[in-house]
Amino acid sequence: MQNSTIAAHTTNTLFTNAPSSKRDAKEEAQLEKTRTISIIEGLFASVSSGFGEAYISAFAVAINSSNTMISLITAVPNLIAPISQAFTPKVMEKYGRKRIVVPGVFIQACMWIAFAIVAFLFMNGFQYSPYLLLLFFTIYAILGHFTAPAWLSWMGDIIPENKGEYWGMRSTICGIMVIVTTFAAGVFLDAFNNINLMFGFAIIFLISFVGRTFSSYFFTKHYEPKLKLPEGYYFSFFDFIKRMWGNNYGKYVMFIALGTFAGTICGPFIAVYMLRGLQFDYILFTVVTLAASVANIATLPLWGKYVDKHGDLKVLWLTGIGVCFGPLLWAVSGNVYYLVAIQVFNGIVSAGFGIATTNYFFDAVTPQRRSLCSAYSAILNGVGIFFGSIIGGILLLFDFGINPFIFIFLVAGILRLILSLAMLPQIKEVNKHIIAADG
Repeated sequence: MQNSTIAAHTTNTLFTNAPSSKRDAKEEAQLEKTRTISIIEGLFASVSSGFGEAYISAFAVAINSSNTMISLITAVPNLIAPISQAFTPKVMEKYGRKRIVVPGVFIQACMWIAFAIVAFLFMNGFQYSPYLLLLFFTIYAILGHFTAPAWLSWMGDIIPENKGEYWGMRSTICGIMVIVTTFAAGVFLDAFNNINLMFGFAIIFLISFVGRTFSSYFFTKHYEPKLKLPEGYYFSFFDFIKRMWGNNYGKYVMFIALGTFAGTICGPFIAVYMLRGLQFDYILFTVVTLAASVANIATLPLWGKYVDKHGDLKVLWLTGIGVCFGPLLWAVSGNVYYLVAIQVFNGIVSAGFGIATTNYFFDAVTPQRRSLCSAYSAILNGVGIFFGSIIGGILLLFDFGINPFIFIFLVAGILRLILSLAMLPQIKEVNKHIIAADG
């Protein structure tokens, strides 16, 4: 399957989704069971997210990482890890999706033990703990990115036609678990703050290990539909880049990547701003963080139904502009009640944006090329995150006459708004049901 074979494919056949083949009753029963198991798997993955991923930035602050190091902890993994996705489709072609996801998720789970070790090392005076965190988090990210295309391709063959409603339901259930576990972890860390904070971090990281391990176990219970890859399905990253400005999906990818770049100018430093700039304790930090999650979860089902009814593009427009105001609102005040209020707004907007972008991907890309397109899109997003976080870290070093955190919030919000207004008009609806309904 050489790269040259894709030359015969038009832009539309390269990216447009194809109707799924008919399934018999037995297979449909297996798919229904897997959709249920996927929610259970997601619950355990959410335990890992709430106790672990939600506090990586806080952990970096706690082990005395500089602002430059915190920018690197965001930048380096997000530059290197997405590259691993470029290798996933070929491995998936040879071994299948399940044999990638199950071991990949389990090894990723084991990395939480490594994070706990970093906490113990710092507790015993190891001065290079931030560098170890950077190394281990990069490995963790590589494992996550390597399995992502296989998981997306797999789920694309499992979810029903009303994708928005299913993703909304699954995200709501899993999101509630993230909220509960994130709050529990925040209370736990606050309790250990005056006893032994590093011991507290080590414990929540070990809980994350347990959660992610159970997640990998439930992947073994998933049904894997046979993946059919036709001759000529493969195209290289460079083919993707050459074609992207001439097709609808490529413009969508650039919209996401550029928006990610702008948002990451301030994104990695919000935790630093709260913990160092505003001197929040872990309870306040958790409350402000969770306000967005609660609003996100509360509105996901509504967004899912709205997307299925009105299409991805309308929601992309509405929320794509809305997310631009998130950084700008952070620049107005550091009052905790105000921050909770704007986090509620951010959560509502991000819920719609997340559903719309997920739906758009499945609508725009053929099942055979989902792993490739998700991989190449992730590489571009990773480049955006790398440069965004590096620029944000550099801007924090200079005095612009105002609080440096406020300055990067303003830069991120204004730049993201400009990019959204420039890119959104170039994206077209791809949901055939919506196009037909609109005439």
